[in-house]
Amino acid sequence: MEISQTECTVGSISEFNDFVFKSFSQWENEKGNGSQPHVWFRGQGRDDPLLPKVLRKVKNSDTGKESKYKEHYIHQAFSATYRNYTSERFQDRSSEYYSFMQHYGIPTRLLDWTENGALALYFAVSGGTFDEDVQRVVWVMNPGALNSLTTGQLSSYGPIESQVALVQLRLKMPGYIKNGKLIKQFITKEIDSLPSYDRPSVERLSFPLAFWPASSGNIRITTQKGCFTIHGTDPQPIEALFENPEIKKYLIKINIKKSSVLLLRKQLQILGVTPMSVYPDLFGSSSELNSSRYME
Repeated sequence: MEISQTECTVGSISEFNDFVFKSFSQWENEKGNGSQPHVWFRGQGRDDPLLPKVLRKVKNSDTGKESKYKEHYIHQAFSATYRNYTSERFQDRSSEYYSFMQHYGIPTRLLDWTENGALALYFAVSGGTFDEDVQRVVWVMNPGALNSLTTGQLSSYGPIESQVALVQLRLKMPGYIKNGKLIKQFITKEIDSLPSYDRPSVERLSFPLAFWPASSGNIRITTQKGCFTIHGTDPQPIEALFENPEIKKYLIKINIKKSSVLLLRKQLQILGVTPMSVYPDLFGSSSELNSSRYME
């Protein structure tokens, strides 16, 4: 197992566990507020930047040119149509509303994370063919370190609740950002109207924020121990923010050996991490019944 402080390469579950535990122990031993550090994981089938789907540059299937999503129009279309397909009803721009969009793969400014490391490893290795020539990764992050950028206090603490103003204001941003800055209408309507004790500066709405979603009855989020980061006005990927030397060690990239993908799939299956356990619905059942486990 190759190890450096913020990046390593692993080829088995035991190597993965050993490195995660070593990193957690280092965080835990540092001086802080006396509470255990939180550990979040994100498994990716490709080594893409830690950037929400709606902020990524994508290839336009009609023109072949590099394009970006029109976030405000996506929200308008979703708000106008989603009630035709489900009995679910959400307050516009609430965390439950965003979680529902994320659930169906609609571009949002959220990034999915989990508190379950084995699940993140599953997400990294389960897609595509085992010999696919892509680099699969699992990111390991202390969410409190990310949030320290937002508060300006480089100290150890955890994610925040979705109802806090710093989260709510980010949820309401789409359509109010121009050239990377919040327009005056948003500042007047959404920020200046808040009580002084709960009113953040515009600068504090720049960076991504780690938060726990409000309970919405979404069984997938519960089963997957789901949590989120949400981007602010700054379109940088999260890993760029961790270049700050004070928090650099709190974001770790675990590369998966390409030759070990099949082994890891089998190890996870033996431990019971399968589509049915990851997706507690008919999608999970269908995915598992189509897997190699039921082939001869």
